[in-house]
Amino acid sequence: MLCQVNIPNALFDNNGDCSAANTNVIDDYNDAVMECVKVASRTCIPGKLCSSNASSYVTPGWSDYVKDKHLAARDASLEWTHFGRPRICYDAAYESPI
Repeated sequence: MLCQVNIPNALFDNNGDCSAANTNVIDDYNDAVMECVKVASRTCIPGKLCSSNASSYVTPGWSDYVKDKHLAARDASLEWTHFGRPRICYDAAYESPI
């Protein structure tokens, strides 16, 4: 699981190197973390198969508890993609990287 994902040294390097090699290392790390999240959610969140399509599940309580947050996360993801998927966050109050 997540404890088996190695944190790349490039994340601790504070020299601002945005080379393709560092970007690829960070992307690979992100992919590994996201895969752990997917596996954990499939393991821990109950679901019921409702058709022969294995990816089609009905999760009890989805509409009551998760739908609003899913829509907000989807909108944020679409906005992030629209702006070119930036990897650095800026705090508008301080106008500096977080």
